[in-house]
Amino acid sequence: MAMDNLITGDIRNIEHLFHLPNFEFYHHDVSKYIHVPGELDYILHFASLPAQLTTSKFRSRP
Repeated sequence: MAMDNLITGDIRNIEHLFHLPNFEFYHHDVSKYIHVPGELDYILHFASLPAQLTTSKFRSRP
Protein backbone atom coordinates (compact mmCIF):
# COMPACT_ATOMS: atom_id res chain seq x y z
CA MET A 1 0.00 0.00 0.00
CA ALA A 2 1.19 3.49 -0.80
CA MET A 3 -0.45 6.73 0.25
CA ASP A 4 0.43 10.22 -0.98
CA ASN A 5 -1.30 13.54 -1.59
CA LEU A 6 1.02 14.20 -4.56
CA ILE A 7 1.69 17.83 -3.62
CA THR A 8 5.34 17.42 -4.53
CA GLY A 9 5.27 13.90 -5.96
CA ASP A 10 4.18 12.49 -9.29
CA ILE A 11 2.00 9.45 -9.89
CA ARG A 12 4.31 8.49 -12.75
CA ASN A 13 6.94 7.54 -10.16
CA ILE A 14 4.88 4.53 -9.10
CA GLU A 15 2.93 3.64 -12.26
CA HIS A 16 5.16 0.61 -12.76
CA LEU A 17 3.74 -0.86 -9.53
CA PHE A 18 0.04 -0.69 -10.47
CA HIS A 19 0.03 -4.11 -12.15
CA LEU A 20 1.23 -5.85 -8.98
CA PRO A 21 -1.61 -7.74 -7.26
CA ASN A 22 -0.46 -6.76 -3.75
CA PHE A 23 -0.05 -3.05 -4.51
CA GLU A 24 -2.68 -0.44 -3.69
CA PHE A 25 -2.37 3.34 -4.03
CA TYR A 26 -4.46 5.84 -2.08
CA HIS A 27 -4.42 9.51 -3.03
CA HIS A 28 -4.63 10.89 0.50
CA ASP A 29 -3.00 13.45 2.78
CA VAL A 30 -1.27 11.38 5.47
CA SER A 31 -1.67 14.20 7.99
CA LYS A 32 -5.44 13.49 7.92
CA TYR A 33 -7.02 10.48 9.59
CA ILE A 34 -7.73 7.43 7.48
CA HIS A 35 -8.91 4.01 8.60
CA VAL A 36 -6.89 1.18 7.09
CA PRO A 37 -8.63 -2.17 7.54
CA GLY A 38 -6.52 -5.17 8.39
CA GLU A 39 -3.01 -5.37 9.71
CA LEU A 40 0.00 -3.34 8.65
CA ASP A 41 3.46 -4.80 8.97
CA TYR A 42 5.26 -1.47 8.68
CA ILE A 43 4.64 2.23 8.27
CA LEU A 44 7.40 4.06 6.42
CA HIS A 45 7.19 7.82 6.07
CA PHE A 46 9.60 9.03 3.39
CA ALA A 47 8.31 12.49 2.59
CA SER A 48 8.28 15.96 4.00
CA LEU A 49 8.10 19.32 2.33
CA PRO A 50 11.46 21.00 1.74
CA ALA A 51 11.88 24.24 3.67
CA GLN A 52 11.58 26.39 0.54
CA LEU A 53 8.16 24.85 -0.18
CA THR A 54 6.64 25.34 3.26
CA THR A 55 5.04 28.60 2.22
CA SER A 56 1.57 29.77 3.19
CA LYS A 57 0.35 28.05 0.02
CA PHE A 58 0.94 24.65 1.65
CA ARG A 59 0.29 25.56 5.29
CA SER A 60 -3.15 26.97 4.56
CA ARG A 61 -4.46 23.81 2.90
CA PRO A 62 -7.63 22.57 4.62
